[in-house]
Amino acid sequence: MEARLALKALDYPIPKAANRWTYMLGGLTAAFIVLLIATGLYLSQFYNPSPIGAYDSVLYIITRAPLGDWIRSLHYWSAGTVTVTITMHLVYVFWRLAGVAAETAVVMLIYLDESFHHRSLEGRMRSAADVADAVREGALERLRPVLMTVTAITAGLAPILWSTGTGADVMKRIASPMVGGMITATVLTLVVIPAIYLLWRSWQVAHRPRALLRDAAG
Repeated sequence: MEARLALKALDYPIPKAANRWTYMLGGLTAAFIVLLIATGLYLSQFYNPSPIGAYDSVLYIITRAPLGDWIRSLHYWSAGTVTVTITMHLVYVFWRLAGVAAETAVVMLIYLDESFHHRSLEGRMRSAADVADAVREGALERLRPVLMTVTAITAGLAPILWSTGTGADVMKRIASPMVGGMITATVLTLVVIPAIYLLWRSWQVAHRPRALLRDAAG
C-alpha cells in the first residue's frame, strides 16, 4: 500500500503522552455533549412543556416512545457525565497553571539570588536599602519576559472569551480560569515573591555578624 501510493509511515506510533487520561478529557467531554444534544433533540419531539401536558408527555416517553425510557436515561446520565468531565478538565487546567506559576517563580528567585550574591561579592550588601536595590535589579530583569509571556497567552485566549459559536460555552469555562490564573501568577511573580524575598534577605543582613559587615565594607 505504501509503495503503490507513495505514502510513508502510515502507522505512526502513538506518543506515550497521548495515553495519559488528561489528553482524553476534551474529546470525552465533546462526545458526551454531542450525545446530550442528540438525545435531547429526540426527547423534545415528544415532550410537552405545558403544565398540563408535561407529566403525560414524560409518561408517554417512558412507556410508548421507541426506546424512550432508554434514551431518557442516556440523556440524564450524559448530563451528569458532562458536568463531571468539565470539572475534571478545569481541575487539570488549574494544575497546569500551578506548574506555570511555580516555574516562573523559580526563575524569578534565580534572578533575585544572582543579583543579591553579585552585590554581596562586590561588598555592596550592608543594609536593607542595598537588599532593596538588589531585589529591584533582579526583578526588573524578569519584568519584560514575564509580561510578554502573559500578554501572549492572554491574547491567544481572548477570542475564546468572546466567542458565540458552537461549543463556546465549554471553551469559555476552560479559558476563563486560565486567563485569571495567568494574571494571578503574574502578580505572584512580580509582586509577592520579590516582597517576601526582600523581607527574608533584609532580616539576614540585619542579623549578620558585625565582622562580616566590616569585611564587606572593607
